[in-house]
Amino acid sequence: MLNKSSKLNKLILLFATVTALLLSPINAFAEHKDYSNADIEKTMQGIIDWKKNDLDIDKSDDIFSADFTVTAGSPSTDWYALAVGRLDSSDNNYAYLSMLENYVVEKYKTATMLDDTKATEWHRISLVMLSLGGDPTQVGDDKINLISDGTYNRELFSPLDSQGINGLVWALITLNSMDYKTPDNACTTKDEIVDSILSKQNRDGSFSLIDNTPDIDITAMTLTALSPYHKSDNMKTKACINRAVDYLSAHQNKSGGFADENGSEAISQTIIALCSLGIDPVNDTRFIKDNHDLLDALMSYKTSDGGFKHQLDDSKSSSISGEQALLALTSINRFQNGMSSLYDFKTDTKTKAVNHIIFNENDVKRYKALHEKLTTKDYTEVMYLYNKLSDAENKNDYPEILKSLKDKKVEIEAVRKKIESINAKILNNLYPFDDITSDDADMVESIYKDVKTLDKYDQKQILGYEDLLKARTKIHTNQRSMIIETIAVGVFAMLIVLIIIRLKKRRQAKKENQMPADDNIDW
Repeated sequence: MLNKSSKLNKLILLFATVTALLLSPINAFAEHKDYSNADIEKTMQGIIDWKKNDLDIDKSDDIFSADFTVTAGSPSTDWYALAVGRLDSSDNNYAYLSMLENYVVEKYKTATMLDDTKATEWHRISLVMLSLGGDPTQVGDDKINLISDGTYNRELFSPLDSQGINGLVWALITLNSMDYKTPDNACTTKDEIVDSILSKQNRDGSFSLIDNTPDIDITAMTLTALSPYHKSDNMKTKACINRAVDYLSAHQNKSGGFADENGSEAISQTIIALCSLGIDPVNDTRFIKDNHDLLDALMSYKTSDGGFKHQLDDSKSSSISGEQALLALTSINRFQNGMSSLYDFKTDTKTKAVNHIIFNENDVKRYKALHEKLTTKDYTEVMYLYNKLSDAENKNDYPEILKSLKDKKVEIEAVRKKIESINAKILNNLYPFDDITSDDADMVESIYKDVKTLDKYDQKQILGYEDLLKARTKIHTNQRSMIIETIAVGVFAMLIVLIIIRLKKRRQAKKENQMPADDNIDW
């Protein structure tokens, strides 16, 4: 039996233990875990499923469904498409590739082509095409060369570094993705791009997007761009790479990541960079802090819905954080399985020519299932079928379908152009709608008549369609009010006139009654 003193000591010890636990800081980061390939693949699938849910795509459907491919050419889906292509987890890569090629062809019909300042539009799209088995040097019937226009000949349109170091970094990544050679008459050589990047390194080994403010993201991306040179004999380049690696290592915290204001994207980009350099982001001692590695840190940003968030205290997943986490995990997956790095396509032979495209019975069924009256909602399906049949080995077996699909393509593109024209009119003449007055009546009515010729689905693609209807109603109401007011004023004026006339008559009559007649004058 314990004495009172022993009991008291035990109570004090228990109280002290509980107090210590309550007062100790709560660790917001994931504990260290040895993630298997299966764990990583499950997490990657979770991100893909999150993106499907974000776009209202059924979980059982292929990621490259109509709702996803319709935005081909946008960063919001392009990076996901690149990762999926590198994972070989979709049987429908061609659907996205065909829409992306069509996006390029249509954009090249404009004065600015893909963009007036951002060369990275060319770089991202080129890398996505390579990931899906396309050729960015021969896009469309005109054989558009995105590599030339976006990298070594970018100076013909705009300086390669118009958006800062980003343009240089991604141009180098793109050029090295297939070891593209720069011709003798190129505006910029690959060596010049490398030298320009090296010249921008800060004294502490970091790189910056603007000014000289160190940036984890940019430093990691720059390392990815320079990774093909980490074994070169160029001591200056090797020294630059080593200093940047040391900078990233030195700025890791005990969680294995970086200060939370950098967001999860900084961790993702660092993982991609290290894998590109052949450095194990999980087991290299330089990147293990307090028994936590970069993967531990990245996983702490994973949410219950399968997505990833930007900062630890965010309540919702972020599409950008998810895409970059997916790319980082894809890099680790490829690294651990002895495959080429994320942006190295030189050893891949997956091209459209090798794929032996066949227009099959399922494609014929999809063609027959097209609506009789087409809307822009059908554009993705029509483009997919048309592009596939155009590239198919057996296209001569379906000449009538090919002609029909071409006609449907032209039909829908005409509607799309009409929608763009209407939206341009609204932006240039009516926006913002709060400023619309009766003076805009003719323009509103003209646009309204154009909109009414569209299908109900296409009407919803009109910029501020509901506001246009409200503006038209407002103008009509004001016009009716003005008409009513004008009529009221007119009626009131007529009443006044009638009253005045009557008063004059009464005065006249009174005057005549008071004045004696000439023949009744009494002398």
